[in-house]
Amino acid sequence: MELLARLGLEAGAPHEEEGLVAVGQPCLSGGTLEIFLEAVLPPVLVHVYGDSPIARAFTALGRALDYQVEPGPAPIAADADVVLVASHGVGEEPVLREAPAKDVPYIGLIASRRRGAAVLARLAGGEGVRVPAGLDIGARTPGEVAVSGYAEIIDGYQRGSTG
Repeated sequence: MELLARLGLEAGAPHEEEGLVAVGQPCLSGGTLEIFLEAVLPPVLVHVYGDSPIARAFTALGRALDYQVEPGPAPIAADADVVLVASHGVGEEPVLREAPAKDVPYIGLIASRRRGAAVLARLAGGEGVRVPAGLDIGARTPGEVAVSGYAEIIDGYQRGSTG
């Protein structure tokens, strides 16, 4: 969103036009001050756990979306917005326990419904874990799975909720 604010010796009440807010000011020295404002949102912080082809696709696509992507086994950042687990069952349960404890808004497990249900059962419910992560778009390749996951994340952020 872009906005131009103009402060000057304009007569009348403040008014708005498309992309402009004009406000009169009582300074008798004259002149006009124009301020251009552009909203810049902080990047979404995504933690991708795993070294599978799907995890690598999530990392590459997230970077293409200008998200801040942290791949690998590093601890989850305190301000992470998204945790995606795509490790084919390797070391995923500790990550899926850590993410809810850090109040991560979106936690996704890349797994079939059957394997995902078994993982959630071992986690005593796995509160807040989306499995299978992503929108059901018929994705088959790692890149398509990454697109479906990010589509769900984007949809959640646009609606104000990722969980």
